Amino acid sequence: GETGSGKSVLVAKLLNLLLGGKVNESLIPDARTTTLEMTIRLTGRHLSWIQNRLSQEIPVENNGYAKLKVQRVFERGKKITSTCKINETVVTLKTIRSVIAPLVVLVDPTVAAASLTRPRPRLLVLDTAVKSELLSKVQDSHRTYRKCKAQREKIENDLKFLQATPSNDFDTGTLTHWIDELDAFQEKLCQNFELINIEFQKSEADGNIASEFRSVNYDTRMYAKLLDLRKVVEEMDSKIDSATFTRDALTAIYTSESSVAALEQVRNNLYDLMKNESGDIRISSAIEQVHNQINQVEEILEKTAQSFEDENSGILGLLRVRKSQIPVSIREADALVTDWNALARKHAIQPHLLPNFHAELHSQLSGASESRVLLP
Repeated sequence: GETGSGKSVLVAKLLNLLLGGKVNESLIPDARTTTLEMTIRLTGRHLSWIQNRLSQEIPVENNGYAKLKVQRVFERGKKITSTCKINETVVTLKTIRSVIAPLVVLVDPTVAAASLTRPRPRLLVLDTAVKSELLSKVQDSHRTYRKCKAQREKIENDLKFLQATPSNDFDTGTLTHWIDELDAFQEKLCQNFELINIEFQKSEADGNIASEFRSVNYDTRMYAKLLDLRKVVEEMDSKIDSATFTRDALTAIYTSESSVAALEQVRNNLYDLMKNESGDIRISSAIEQVHNQINQVEEILEKTAQSFEDENSGILGLLRVRKSQIPVSIREADALVTDWNALARKHAIQPHLLPNFHAELHSQLSGASESRVLLP
């Protein structure tokens, strides 16, 4: 047939029908019986695939090939039925679909030609003729390359913070001064954290808080731990301030907004009513009753305020006990954070990288920067 007459389309339709596709009456002639047949020559992996999945024996010729004749016979009646065979042995349509169909691929020349313009599809074609041992070796090489690449990227990332590191032209006096300054800060920082850890162990502080600072090393995580410590102290101070304000709102006489001040104002108003009352016994009795009730409310408020201070059950008392178990004040935590940030700004690096920068200065002073040696 001529180009474009539909040969490839017809072959694709018939192949799909033979390999278990849905029956289309337009493809089946009017004859009572129609047979679609395909012979496949198998060897190597494809032959092993079939032998492992078919119960019947597949005879192998002297040249190592085996022939597989696949048939699908259609019978016309009230409806079209089909019978499937492999080497004249009847099998189910499911067997054709699961065993034979994976062996056959219909290639569209246009799509294939377009694909083969790209390197990867061409390599895949070549790989089909390459021994499995060589393919495994190539895959191992790819994994080794990716591992080495990841290691190099890690080293490069570790060296990013060194942009501000002094060059080799700097005199050793400058390096020594910077190192001494950072050594002193490290000693001060580690001493503070050691004391904090000791105090946490002595006290009955919250287990979660104490465990956070049990093992803190001078590395890139220490800055975050320092900020966490400051946050814990700040939150505790805020809770104590809120509880104190609540207590004062109940009982403080010196603030006009407190409950006690409001009761005192009511009591003064009652005294004014008593002075201006002409002598009605019922009104005087009602005023006296309200006065007694105010006294009762005042007693309740006083007891409530006292309960705030109780160390065993009071809100304010319990908060103060917990605050005493945290062995650092907000001022001390701020001082450490401020010193850390000042040193990081001085050397133009991110704060959490200060320990790495410190270690690199030591390496440069001794003339052995491990990271720089690792990279070519």
